[in-house]
Amino acid sequence: MATTPPQTMTMQVSGKIGLAFALLTAILLLSISLYSLIVDVILKFNLYGILIDLIFLVIGIFLGYFSIRVYKKSVYYESLVNSAFDEGVYTRLEPVLRKIAETSVEMEDLESRLNRIDRKVQTVIDEQVKAEPHSEVEKMLVPGTSMGFVVKTIFLTIPFMPPPPDFAHIQQT
Repeated sequence: MATTPPQTMTMQVSGKIGLAFALLTAILLLSISLYSLIVDVILKFNLYGILIDLIFLVIGIFLGYFSIRVYKKSVYYESLVNSAFDEGVYTRLEPVLRKIAETSVEMEDLESRLNRIDRKVQTVIDEQVKAEPHSEVEKMLVPGTSMGFVVKTIFLTIPFMPPPPDFAHIQQT
């Protein structure tokens, strides 16, 4: 069963760029409306201009407040998803990863032991090849036995051999 990578609830780059432009627009709107409000109140009193400046000031405040709030929520949800992933998935994967690491160590140990056994066998084979047999009889002997062993075996076998069969009782036809 193929699994898909987990999708995190991160804000896309376009959403972050949009929030940055909204915040920049809010700051620009606030600064322009504050400047216009100061001009309308101090330099030339204009009630109609003051009302428009206050409306744009409120719009800028709301735009800045909501863009900051959306950004905070996205950061909060992103951290919430990451912590849930860390706590949920990593705690379930940790025993599996630990078992994989233990198996890897055991395999390396087994590989080193097999390499040592291979070197020992190769050494024994090299020793057998170096020790050249002196006669045809020794070539026929099983590796690891000596000519003395074969002779002793033959001499011990002879006394315990059964007697030859008696063919006198068989009638010839």
